[in-house]
Amino acid sequence: PVVVNGDVRSLEDCKKVRELSGCAGCMIARGALENPSVFRREGLLEPMDAYKAHIRKCIEYEDAFQVVKNVYLRYILVPKTPLGVAVTASKSLRD
Repeated sequence: PVVVNGDVRSLEDCKKVRELSGCAGCMIARGALENPSVFRREGLLEPMDAYKAHIRKCIEYEDAFQVVKNVYLRYILVPKTPLGVAVTASKSLRD
């Protein structure tokens, strides 16, 4: 089977690519980093709501704090914004 990868950022993008190419599936990377709710069939959450839901899951599954923090600072948040500064100063997922 053929799997498409590259600039697939939403369920709608995946549907379009599958329709155009006949591929078996799509991989989503940056789209999931930008908004982890990309996999919701009900549609995307607002980014802040998606981040909060994602952090709750990270706490639930005991994800490594430094890895989660690195992903948020490297791919999602602008470090000099108030939220970026808060994440930079954080010492745990609960912060």
